[in-house]
Amino acid sequence: MHMRVAVVAAAMVVVAGWGGAIPVWAQDAPQPPGPVDKPEREVVVAFEYPGKVVEDDDSLSLELIIKNNGDKDETVFLEVAKTPPNWEAQIKTYSGVVTGVFVPAGETKTLTFSADETDDDDKLTPGQYVFEVKASTEDGQISATATSRITVEVKEEGDEEEGEEDRPVRITTSYPVLRGSSESDFEFSVDIHNGTEEDDMFSLRAEAPEG
Repeated sequence: MHMRVAVVAAAMVVVAGWGGAIPVWAQDAPQPPGPVDKPEREVVVAFEYPGKVVEDDDSLSLELIIKNNGDKDETVFLEVAKTPPNWEAQIKTYSGVVTGVFVPAGETKTLTFSADETDDDDKLTPGQYVFEVKASTEDGQISATATSRITVEVKEEGDEEEGEEDRPVRITTSYPVLRGSSESDFEFSVDIHNGTEEDDMFSLRAEAPEG
């Protein structure tokens, strides 16, 4: 005959009191809570800066973050859902314009949202503007919207440092500083701003640290 015995861990503690020693059974210490279950599917889209102030001679460029909090890989399609009148906007990577992105479960992808007025003026029109981007999964079951409110202000005279010359061509990056382990892959976009009156071609060369 086989007998199973359930053993419950407990300890007897003797508490001394006025009336003598009293045995007390001590219960096990509470266990820490287990890991929180992830939702089966959840996609979040957000601008890194939901509100931003730019000067009228700046270009408008924002980082767009797409995060997959679910347990399932997702293909996320993106569209510019709202732009002010006389503005146009695009979602880009370093390689060009995109309309969708594959986001593995638990990971985040960062894209670049850029916008400009459709007129030929080199400067932006001062005012307040609202932009929206809609993200939806391939099956259309999940969708999310990101909103950014932009204020364009007139650049005041004397804002530049004394002696600084105007630069008709400028190069900017989405992340001037990136940090990570030696095994990480680093990816960022580079924008070339041509402030001249003529179209031109530019050659780029990158230098990476040794190792």
